[in-house]
Amino acid sequence: MRKRILLLSAILSSQVIAEVKYSDLLLDPDNVELNEQFIDQRIRAGDLPPALSAVERVIQLQPLNLGARLLRARLLISLGSFGTAKTELEALDLIALPAAQASEVDDLLAEIDNELSSWSTRGSVALTVQRDDNIGAIPETATGTIDSENYDYKRADLNLTAAAVVTSSYDLGNQSKDSIYYSLAGSRVSGDDSKLKDNTSGSVTIGTRLNRGLSRFNLYFQASKLDRDPVVRRLDPTNTKIKRDSIHTRTIGSVWSKSYQATNAQIGYSHARSDYMGRAVSNNSDSKTHSLTGSLFHTSSDTSAVFGGVGFERRRASDRIVPSARASQDRTVMTVNGGYVYIPKPFHRLTLSGKLRDLDYKERLSSDDKIRQDREMTISAAYVVSGDVISTQYSGWELGFSLSRVRNESNMASYDITNNFLGASLTYTF
Repeated sequence: MRKRILLLSAILSSQVIAEVKYSDLLLDPDNVELNEQFIDQRIRAGDLPPALSAVERVIQLQPLNLGARLLRARLLISLGSFGTAKTELEALDLIALPAAQASEVDDLLAEIDNELSSWSTRGSVALTVQRDDNIGAIPETATGTIDSENYDYKRADLNLTAAAVVTSSYDLGNQSKDSIYYSLAGSRVSGDDSKLKDNTSGSVTIGTRLNRGLSRFNLYFQASKLDRDPVVRRLDPTNTKIKRDSIHTRTIGSVWSKSYQATNAQIGYSHARSDYMGRAVSNNSDSKTHSLTGSLFHTSSDTSAVFGGVGFERRRASDRIVPSARASQDRTVMTVNGGYVYIPKPFHRLTLSGKLRDLDYKERLSSDDKIRQDREMTISAAYVVSGDVISTQYSGWELGFSLSRVRNESNMASYDITNNFLGASLTYTF
């Protein structure tokens, strides 16, 4: 919604001069150009009520200014005045508007009807192609190491992922606009050559969102399942399929967030239990995990933002008797991440990010091994273009490109692993 308001304000005001103050408008209230500059500046500052007052003044001066009337409707929707916005849009709907504006009026009326309904539903579908240059996670040394398909050298592969998410919320109708919701998500990953990443996953989440002043609370429970396809070893003449674990995870958690002017802060906690199934030794991988995260997102200008966060994770094997269970699962993980978002022009977004994870395992994998310690670094770049570049009729579509490098350095050479990823995605949000 905000990006469309900014676009409409830019249409109204094609040039921006020095800051226009409200006192300037009082001195020359019938100056349409001065009002339009004031509107543009107030919207960019996120100060919508005075922008709305100035838009309404422009409409008084120019009743047939359709751009101003559409902008008024959008501002009213952003401020929660759905009834007044609907009256404005229904009046516009009676006019023989150009096709693009008529379509926008219809979209806004549908948006209002959805907001006024107790139930609202949102969702997205996405198709992603990704190239991984080390599909089997072969270490840098590659000495004595084979992947699940019996290869002892690095291989590249393309993976196609189809994913969908649908979230439905019910407004409880109280003054603070609290709600309950459920979300369904699913995905399918298929490799071009290797089966190592082939899997099907799904999740169900239920929760509640509570609003207390400027604070937001999200309490949730999630049940998810990951089914990994069997693999066949290349040197096996019988082509026997080797079953891999399925992972069932149940998570309870909460997220608190609050905005301080241009900065949003979040703190989250979750407790997860993962059960591995499918093989005789699967139970050795069952685990319980406590996670604590904190993050900040700061909008530094109309076209840029920075973000960062820290995280702590404590995982322990559910089986405290079997040594191999503790050795494979017991660990603590510290995470630090940060990034930069830049909008070079309308409907384009560039994101640069980095993440560092320090994994501290607690027990030896065997009597001869050291205790494993890893440091994993991820560097990523992503560029996304919205369908609005073509027309507002394609505003729900996004085309994205991504490039990332993940390098794990360990005190044990068999875990020194590097992966480079190149991806492209097409997403539709409804």
